[in-house]
Amino acid sequence: MKKGFIWFFVLASAIGISGVAALAQDASVSLYPGARSDDETKAVCAQEPPRSIIQEREESAGLTKSKQCYRTSDPFAKVVAFYRNQEGFKGDVSVDEQELKTASFCRGICNEVSVGTSIAISTPWFVPGAMKMNNDLLIFITSRRK
Repeated sequence: MKKGFIWFFVLASAIGISGVAALAQDASVSLYPGARSDDETKAVCAQEPPRSIIQEREESAGLTKSKQCYRTSDPFAKVVAFYRNQEGFKGDVSVDEQELKTASFCRGICNEVSVGTSIAISTPWFVPGAMKMNNDLLIFITSRRK
């Protein structure tokens, strides 16, 4: 039960981080080679967290948000290196343990009223509705625009 709670917390944190960390300028992000979207990743992206102060700040700044979710079975370190090496990105690994790994990246000022894109990487990750835990990597990309 404790592991299930921790995994859910990590996924919620990764989603929250992806919403908080944003680019100072809108720029495209290269998708990790071989990453794919499917019904499970779409379910994660469709999940709306409870209304928060972050959402209120986004709305008051006139921002709209889009989300894209992908998965890959490649090693965590390889995916992190790919995003870390994209020009102008900052951020790093938050947790790197045997059973739990998370990282987040953004460009420029990383806050909830910035225009741009952020990336969160997480394993394991939970599929809402299906009550299923996946052990591959989830790549969660959030873009904000005016």
